[in-house]
Amino acid sequence: MNDPMSEASRKKKSVLVIEDDLEYQDLAKIILAPHYALVLCDRAEDAIEILDNGKFDLILLDIKLLGISGFAVLEKLHKEMRLASMPVLCCSGSSDPETQ
Repeated sequence: MNDPMSEASRKKKSVLVIEDDLEYQDLAKIILAPHYALVLCDRAEDAIEILDNGKFDLILLDIKLLGISGFAVLEKLHKEMRLASMPVLCCSGSSDPETQ
């Protein structure tokens, strides 16, 4: 996969948004796109591939994704030295104790 960030957007701080709810993706675009270079994906598998090819200033991570959960992304971040220092903000619309 090619680097998902265009040359022009590299001047802004970069944020990877991993969210499977399209309404939340749209909200992230409205709020963050004017100030940050955004890369959006809706699956943990895609996020892992994107992270193999780039580094971000911040990751917004939905824990309850379809398929592989956001916990798998966190595990990858913690295992790889070059990714371990990347800040991650975890979020979820779920209120079950397992997610909390």
